[in-house]
Amino acid sequence: MAKELIYMEIKKYLMFIIGQNTGMQFKLPSEQQLCIRFKCSRPPVRRAIEELKNEGLVYSLQGSGVFLKPTNENLPFYKQKNICLIMPHIESNHYRSIFNGISDTLFNQGFNLFSSFTRDINYMENIIVDSAIGKLFDGLLIAPVIHNMPNQNLKNLIKKKKPILFVGRSPFGLSSNVVYLDDFSMISTVMDYLSNLGHKNIGFICEETTIFDNYYERIRAYRKFCVAKGSSLRLSEINFYPEQQDEISAESIDSQLDVFVKKNHKMTALVLPCIALKYLISCLKRNNIALDAFALLIIDRPDNLEEINEIKNALYIEQHPECLGRKSAEAIINHILTGIPPESVIIKPEILPLEI
Repeated sequence: MAKELIYMEIKKYLMFIIGQNTGMQFKLPSEQQLCIRFKCSRPPVRRAIEELKNEGLVYSLQGSGVFLKPTNENLPFYKQKNICLIMPHIESNHYRSIFNGISDTLFNQGFNLFSSFTRDINYMENIIVDSAIGKLFDGLLIAPVIHNMPNQNLKNLIKKKKPILFVGRSPFGLSSNVVYLDDFSMISTVMDYLSNLGHKNIGFICEETTIFDNYYERIRAYRKFCVAKGSSLRLSEINFYPEQQDEISAESIDSQLDVFVKKNHKMTALVLPCIALKYLISCLKRNNIALDAFALLIIDRPDNLEEINEIKNALYIEQHPECLGRKSAEAIINHILTGIPPESVIIKPEILPLEI
């Protein structure tokens, strides 16, 4: 996590605590506790606390800690609207861009943003969602963890038509408003694009459809294209997101890819998710297949291009995550101000060359 973002997150977290304890001589968490919570060193913690001191919200007593001033000086801040954002992390370019789009838009509109990160773990998401529901947030933005176990409290919030919006996709089994890419249209566009380039034997690797409805839509689009063109299905569903986070079975993924590549040696192009790319490169090397044996079209831009610098002339789907974040923030703001739930918003992707 970038140092600037760590400092901002620490400050926002402390201001949230201040807002829950206005008027009390409340002691803030220690520097050590904050370092452990945010997995960082002391400088960003001290910077956040120092700014709160300069703003007149807290004071320190040597040897005792940092305390909230028992005055009403901090009340104006908490008369503003507060949005809670729950997302897996901001360590990838994709999520970091979503975060930037959301935070910049909310800041420009005078809204406060409080963020929590699930680390892409289901039970963490449930804990954070349940905690957020108990706080006095005016709106809730959620970029869901990829799993197939919906949260009952989210179901109840949706039924009550509370200001809640999903970013990127809806959670498994829940139907609600979401700012997202239409996966069916996206893959249909991709297949038409490759077909127009002259490719007839197009392979497709996708995450398992039992995990997310989005993946089912991707495969549905691929199957429909193959039927329309009279092409053979060259499809593999692989679970890259096991529910148990202890061990990701790389051997299982490798084995499935080995079978897929050997079975479909005649394919001239392959569409695959970004998460599958590193496994594919290893698979091709393991089976003595040239890295340019077929054209690659990657769903989303890879984060670490150095790891895949051997790949040449690949294409990727630019999903415009910052736009997705911005549209999400605008939608939740409108819901809060008007009381009218937003309609789902579809972000249009682009197919671009992957420049390494």
